[in-house]
Amino acid sequence: MYGKKHVACSTRRNKGTCDNHLTIERQKLETTVIDGLKNQLMEPAYFKEFCTEYTMDINRDRTLKMSALDAQRQEYNRIDKDMDKLVDAICAGVSIQGQRPYGNTGEA
Repeated sequence: MYGKKHVACSTRRNKGTCDNHLTIERQKLETTVIDGLKNQLMEPAYFKEFCTEYTMDINRDRTLKMSALDAQRQEYNRIDKDMDKLVDAICAGVSIQGQRPYGNTGEA
């Protein structure tokens, strides 16, 4: 904001590193944005395209998250099975002295 009724580049005002000296009345900016939304984005064809792209993006993100979650579940199940085997071995009296630390594959 530049004063009470205008919008301007804050970098120019605060740091002086921008050469954009233009200002616009806040009301005019708001009216332009609202008119653009009403007359362009809300046009049925544009709105349909927006919804299609948005849905594809959400689905892509969901797929990536589900893949990561599946990998984590598989890792959890593998570790759980390994721990069950270790507990069973201890209960059976198998000595674990000299065994490698859990999770250490011994590879360098």
